[in-house]
Amino acid sequence: MNLSVLICTLAFLFSSSPASAGDRQVLFREDFSTLDNWKPLFFPKIKSHSTYTIERDGDKPVLRAESHASASA
Repeated sequence: MNLSVLICTLAFLFSSSPASAGDRQVLFREDFSTLDNWKPLFFPKIKSHSTYTIERDGDKPVLRAESHASASA
């Protein structure tokens, strides 16, 4: 990688001020009440793949990924 590109990238990443917990922004949000919109990727040369289920975290549905010597993306 070009050294100047690396330096510029690092400068950009570290120049932003850290946000406090009250100022958090949601960059990605998915409603995991069902797996209808969830499309796992399968790798043809991998014998075992990750499995996905919907679990509850208090009153919120969350996605649970489980893998044992497997691959996912």
